Amino acid sequence: MISKSAQLRAVTHYEFLMHWRQRGLLISCVVLALLCLFMELNTHDSLLLPGVISASHEAKAEVSTTLLTSFQTLLHSFAILLLPIVVADSIPKDKQYRISELLNVYPLSDDVYLTGKILGMWLNVLVCLGSVFLLLGVSWWLIVYPFNIADYFGLWLVGVFPVALINAALSVLIASRQTSRRSAVLLGVAFAIICVYVMSAGLGRTINLTDVWNPGRPIIFKYYLVSFASKGAGKLIFDTIQPEQIAFSLAAAVIELVLVWCVVYWWMRRQDAK
Repeated sequence: MISKSAQLRAVTHYEFLMHWRQRGLLISCVVLALLCLFMELNTHDSLLLPGVISASHEAKAEVSTTLLTSFQTLLHSFAILLLPIVVADSIPKDKQYRISELLNVYPLSDDVYLTGKILGMWLNVLVCLGSVFLLLGVSWWLIVYPFNIADYFGLWLVGVFPVALINAALSVLIASRQTSRRSAVLLGVAFAIICVYVMSAGLGRTINLTDVWNPGRPIIFKYYLVSFASKGAGKLIFDTIQPEQIAFSLAAAVIELVLVWCVVYWWMRRQDAK
């Protein structure tokens, strides 16, 4: 009898290979990297302005960090808009390729299957976005100017990777019961549009409880916009975000993911019992 841990590793490895061979996630991250490089080259001239070029190294590094972390808008848009669409068909594609019929022959439980599909997709997201993280950081350091490494790591570890992983997983779970890849992708599109809409609605008001549970993650978006963008204009437009509010937002996102996983698992068990 194969243990659950071995089954989980097998499903995770299978899902990782499926995403890698289909190239959708890889191509989307290549496009993201090219956009970052294009913006990087256009931003380089900002450090050549008369008031900046004569400044001290510390002042230039602060300007460089501010310019680099302004990429949060692009990265956040990728995490809540494009990524959920790309991965939405992760489970319905098994039905189209008749992989689900093959898996039903083996004693594979629904919880192992669901978890393995999520973990395999996460591995691909981490590999692809991790490559963008390294490419952008190294190229900016060499081509533009050195920056505050801690701020750059914080941007990705708090503002990019968690949002990308959780929203991608939510999209996979929400579209999991669709019978075709097309309907799954359309549901992913709907989820992405809702995320963008509710995030936009939360940007122009003071932070409240609904923003903590907002799938567009406006608290995280506002935090980096206020902290690193324009320290003058940003604080006039938005309220200051505290670190504990970031923690509450991420914790709420994890709870959302667990609740949706439980609902999908319950529905799969209910369908299997029929």
